[in-house]
Amino acid sequence: EPQSMRWPNFLTSLHMSHGYPSDTMSEKMMTVRAVFVDAMAILMCFWAVSGIAMWLQLKQLRRLGLMVAIASLLATAFVWSAMYQFFAGQ
Repeated sequence: EPQSMRWPNFLTSLHMSHGYPSDTMSEKMMTVRAVFVDAMAILMCFWAVSGIAMWLQLKQLRRLGLMVAIASLLATAFVWSAMYQFFAGQ
């Protein structure tokens, strides 16, 4: 049966969908979904690059920022490894 397109359902479907939406969805909805996902990807990349640029301009925070970046990479590696082991084991 068709899902309602309330905001929580729409946002959840962005994370749960694989490939193109089913044929039951209208062409306009597929376009809106594609534009929304592309815009979010571009904005997130801009946010990351602008944050790194600002961090490099603040000399007093470079060492602290480097420690935070290393801790973030380690946490990411840990979470990725744990998720891989969990999902690969199923």
